Amino acid sequence: MVMNNKKFHTLFHKGLKYKTVFIFLIIFCSGSLYSQNWEVPAEKKVKSSSFVFNSETESKGQSLYERNCQQCHGTPGKGNFIKLVPVPKDPASNEYQSNTDGELFYKMTTGRGTMPSFLTILNEEERWDIISYVRSFNAGYKQTPIEESKARSGKNAIIAINPMDSGRIEICVTEKVHDKNIPVINTGVTLFTKRYFGNLRIGNTGYTNKEGKVYFQFPVGLPGDKEGKVELIVKLNDEEQFGDIQKKDILTLGVPTQRESLVAHRAMWNISVKAPWWLILSYLSLVLLVWGFIFYIVYLLYKIKKISD
Repeated sequence: MVMNNKKFHTLFHKGLKYKTVFIFLIIFCSGSLYSQNWEVPAEKKVKSSSFVFNSETESKGQSLYERNCQQCHGTPGKGNFIKLVPVPKDPASNEYQSNTDGELFYKMTTGRGTMPSFLTILNEEERWDIISYVRSFNAGYKQTPIEESKARSGKNAIIAINPMDSGRIEICVTEKVHDKNIPVINTGVTLFTKRYFGNLRIGNTGYTNKEGKVYFQFPVGLPGDKEGKVELIVKLNDEEQFGDIQKKDILTLGVPTQRESLVAHRAMWNISVKAPWWLILSYLSLVLLVWGFIFYIVYLLYKIKKISD
């Protein structure tokens, strides 16, 4: 019995030691993970604002910063940020200001760890306003010049679907800026056609050229309705900029097809008149079985009562 107690205490202390080491490793690894640099995709680093930074955007950005960011990042230049893991940096610090505009926008949009994503909290213009405000604490900052073709308002784009010869389809994407329709360049466009049970993708994702246009080839032989009409759906891939925007149109591009109704024959999803016989018989058999069992229970209860009387 003494030996068993000694073995128990030895095993207990070993287990406690290993458990302590295990917990330490978890904490160490977690700290190491959060201390790693926040990797931003290369194409996001070079993203620049579609809005000119000025005193107005700084003022709006200050108000937005104080409502959404100050509780963690503190007052810029004061170093009074909250102690979290990873540590929220002071926006006026060199480490924070070393980020490109694209990096700041990406991090604000996606979030990480204790920092939330502001994609659905602030629209694109508001996020850029905050960046405009924090850049006011960097005396050496110069905003990247904005080309007119890139000066977007952040509102929904205007999509036009234009049929061409030989089943070719032209998609034109523009956006109204200062009462002018400006081409939206280098934006991913995906084309679908409506089918019975979902959407059929047409070709690969295309990207708008300098005129805001992209072209698709409609497949030969794809059936349409009895007049050959098909419903086309155009979606823009840049949800950060335009949100979930899409354009629908009906064009005569398919093969005229007299489609039979889905309820023309007996089927699982059909009305009771044309449901499969085996399904009707199975249903009736199950109903009769359930009611038969109920009547049998009632009959047994009646017999018990009769015997007891």
